[in-house]
Amino acid sequence: MSKRIKKWAIIAGVIAAMVAVAAVYYYMQTWPLRFGGQLDSFFGTGSWQWISTQKKSSLMYSEYYSGRDGTLSKEHPGSFFEWGIQCGQSNEQWVISNHTMKINHDKYWFFSPKRYSAKQALVLELMDISMQIAQQRFCQEQLQAVLTKEQIDSLSVCISYRGGNPAPKFYTRLAKQPWFNTNDSTVGAYLQTDLYDFYLDIKVLDYRFDQLSQESQQALQNSLEKIEKILIDTYKENADYKIFLGNGYSAERKE
Repeated sequence: MSKRIKKWAIIAGVIAAMVAVAAVYYYMQTWPLRFGGQLDSFFGTGSWQWISTQKKSSLMYSEYYSGRDGTLSKEHPGSFFEWGIQCGQSNEQWVISNHTMKINHDKYWFFSPKRYSAKQALVLELMDISMQIAQQRFCQEQLQAVLTKEQIDSLSVCISYRGGNPAPKFYTRLAKQPWFNTNDSTVGAYLQTDLYDFYLDIKVLDYRFDQLSQESQQALQNSLEKIEKILIDTYKENADYKIFLGNGYSAERKE
């Protein structure tokens, strides 16, 4: 082999290696590609598609850049990605992001027990979607039996938890739950799980409550006992909630 051929072979090898490194880096940084299996499990195989990517800046953490003199500067806002996911026959759109992971990694060193892996951070993002779906189902299937749409719209209905933020290992266990997907996520699933101390938090949003007629406001507040009965009848011993419909109209039950 001539020197010229060897030279071009080396150059081609270096270029191929650079392309391979760039491809691996892109794959690892792009969650819809890297975690396609997890997204299949959550949204359903063949029922979701990656439709958009946005790179954004964050003032919640900083990134280091090498200066011309070789020093490191921390004066630059951090960056993160958001990926748009479209799923289901209704073409619902959701967003997953590595923003929380970036903030977490900026705060905790590599071997910290509080540091998320990329998959754990993804599951945290999916948990937020799962909770939103469960909350919507609760409003549609339970609250609509005793409240009007306008009254429901004046409420904040959220699955919450006690004890501060869960440890990263919690998200590893959550991902393995058979109900952790868009079809089976319900308020009951969260209240019944022993993974963490979840409860349902229902409270009025003042600015929306004020838009209701006085009659509708009073009817909403008078529905406190009916809402409690729905929760206890539906979730039995797992009923765990806080309800605040205004001064003098509140209730709490801890499992």
